[in-house]
Amino acid sequence: MHWAVHKRAPYYVGDARYYGGDRLIWFCDIHLLLGALSVSEHQEFVELAERKGLRRTCWESVERARALFGSEVPEAVFRPLAQSGSLAPADHYLGASGSYRFWADFRAIPGMRNKLQFLAELFFPPESYMRWKYLGAKPACLPWLYLRRAGEGAWKSFRTRAT
Repeated sequence: MHWAVHKRAPYYVGDARYYGGDRLIWFCDIHLLLGALSVSEHQEFVELAERKGLRRTCWESVERARALFGSEVPEAVFRPLAQSGSLAPADHYLGASGSYRFWADFRAIPGMRNKLQFLAELFFPPESYMRWKYLGAKPACLPWLYLRRAGEGAWKSFRTRAT
């Protein structure tokens, strides 16, 4: 699931932000994990993928590891993962756009008060966070820092959609 999350969410190497789940090291990890599993653990993997709604995501990662490293996966594992059909909610969520995932996350927050608190903290994070993010800014500049943050968020959203 780790590599699937990073198709849409950034990961960092040093100070650089990257998007995309196709890091060779992640597929190498999957290859090594597949090779270390016993027959019963392979079966448990398939059952867990199905139960959690991650059959498609697991199939894609196993298929990619097979293509890159020649990972040997028992047919009893690969066949159930490769079954076609409608996407389970978790698989759908991982492959969805950022706006869909934001809306799904928002809907999952219990209670209107919690939803409003989430939005307030999203648009107006604590002053301590703003001071940390924009080190060296003068105290009187706090309102401008919130505007700057909003502009940066809008620009990031625009760039992510454009690519």
